[in-house]
Amino acid sequence: MKFFKRNYSDFSIPKIEPVKTYENADTQKLQILNENKNKSGIYQWKNIETGKTYVGSATNLSNRFYIYYSLLSIKKILNKSKSRILSAILKYGYSQFSLEILEYCDSKNATKREQYYINLLKPEYNILQQAGSRLGSIHTIEAGAKMTGRKLSEETRTQMSKTKLGLQAGEKHPMFGKLHSKDTLAKMSKSKIGEKNPMFNKKHSDEIKQKIRKTKNISIEVLNIKTGEIKIYSSGKEASTSLCCSPSTIVKYTKNGKVFNGIYKLRKI
Repeated sequence: MKFFKRNYSDFSIPKIEPVKTYENADTQKLQILNENKNKSGIYQWKNIETGKTYVGSATNLSNRFYIYYSLLSIKKILNKSKSRILSAILKYGYSQFSLEILEYCDSKNATKREQYYINLLKPEYNILQQAGSRLGSIHTIEAGAKMTGRKLSEETRTQMSKTKLGLQAGEKHPMFGKLHSKDTLAKMSKSKIGEKNPMFNKKHSDEIKQKIRKTKNISIEVLNIKTGEIKIYSSGKEASTSLCCSPSTIVKYTKNGKVFNGIYKLRKI
């Protein structure tokens, strides 16, 4: 008679058949982003090495995954609060994680379904066992303030508003992932003629003038990190007109490598 060693750990986690499974979150990045555009549902990150998991939900999965794939966004969130899953991604790397879509559902039911899976799977990376914690960042800051009775500073509130628009709820912003049409740009230009122009009767400093001159003879590549679309502008001035910002801003973002408005990655070519 043969005796087989039973692995009781196999019975501790309920068997669930995900709608989609991505075995390598690193090599399948583009597939993950493209296949989940405008879809609402529940997802699960799984650490291949440790077996630990994280369950979350989003009304637009692709937009949520863009946050996970943005090191800048991760660092901003971790600067404000703790997040086990984001810390683990930084520690182990994307190649050590698989990503599962547990189910697609109506956006109205996303939080309810997320709570169902949290109760069922008991994911180790979820700091709060309550659905809708928003990666453990903005929600934690606001909830902490309410529990302690303290008031948030004006600076903190401003930063939270910017984060909600650019990082976590960017899809709710009317211009998220969009460029102004030529007709809109023309109207905007007309609205800033004469006294309506913020620079009316003002002069640029020598430093600003030097920055503007630098943008005239270079081409600018603008990558929309949400859609993957790339546009090439013949000059910094042309890029600044399209993105509705100053030429000096174009210079700034091509140098520091940061994401402009939470959407656009700029570089000189």
